[in-house]
Amino acid sequence: MATTVLELSTSTQRLGIPSANLATQAEIDWHGCLNFSPLFLGLSADEQSQIASSAREVWYSQGETLFLQNDPVRHVFVVTQGVVKITQITEDGKETLLRLESSGGLLDDVIGSELPHLLTARALQACRVLVWETSKFGAFTQRMTAIHRNAAVIMRTRLRILQERFCDVATRPVPQRLARLVIHLAEKVPGSLSPIELSREDLAQMAGTSLFTVSRLLCAWADLNIVTVERKAVMIEDLSRLLELTEAA
Repeated sequence: MATTVLELSTSTQRLGIPSANLATQAEIDWHGCLNFSPLFLGLSADEQSQIASSAREVWYSQGETLFLQNDPVRHVFVVTQGVVKITQITEDGKETLLRLESSGGLLDDVIGSELPHLLTARALQACRVLVWETSKFGAFTQRMTAIHRNAAVIMRTRLRILQERFCDVATRPVPQRLARLVIHLAEKVPGSLSPIELSREDLAQMAGTSLFTVSRLLCAWADLNIVTVERKAVMIEDLSRLLELTEAA
């Protein structure tokens, strides 16, 4: 399935929806995304409106590539719907899953086109993404300094999470770090748990272990009713017992 670019002025002809209704709904969706995206915290309603009006929305089908590692950076991407997985390709061609980005998530840094993408972004599921040309977005960052501050916080947070995962791999046994990873992935919203729609191979990459080990542990936890395991999803059933596993020797 090819990528679909949604422009407010022309999308109604594709979808058969009155233009005023579609434009209004799209603007509502976009402003909602800007409101809760960490990249745009602290911006006024007028500033958010300026940014939203300069964006275009691109739809990607499941498995489709948004950008590849070492591609030149020409756009800034923020997810509005769905999930995008961010991976890194090693020198021997192996792909490692680093993180997932969902609604409001910035896919890469707000950097200039003189630098390449350091990672690869692919749609884990069908998704919608707001896209800005780097030159246009750069003009906003010059006038709206909160964007640069927010981007720096996002980068520091990502670095901290990667450091914690590295320490886990270096110091914790596999059951502990897999339990910690499952809880982290399920807690997308504080106070609630979501299904983890990742393959066992993806979980193994993120936990720094083998596919066999992840499969064995998840099956054992499922037998204890701690989790429910489906082909490409894991759901936490007993959070308190899983938390105990994060500290078990």
